[in-house]
Amino acid sequence: MSVTRRSRGPSDITPYLALAGLGLLLLVVAGVWVAVAVAAALGHAPAPPANPFTLAIQLAVGQRAWPGPTATVVAAAELLVAAA
Repeated sequence: MSVTRRSRGPSDITPYLALAGLGLLLLVVAGVWVAVAVAAALGHAPAPPANPFTLAIQLAVGQRAWPGPTATVVAAAELLVAAA
């Protein structure tokens, strides 16, 4: 005989929060990579590594410098587009 289970508490949203956090991390890393790539192309600087996570790690540990105001403007434009 089967017995139905009645949940009376709220559902667990932890997996959804983890997926949302992972998605946000991916968007931030991709946005940083695009900003650095555009700044490198406009400023005739060396291109960033093809792997966005490698670039993020290099920026975090100081192996690579932020390209300057051009990348900052591109990153700000990305934020404005994302907020719209």
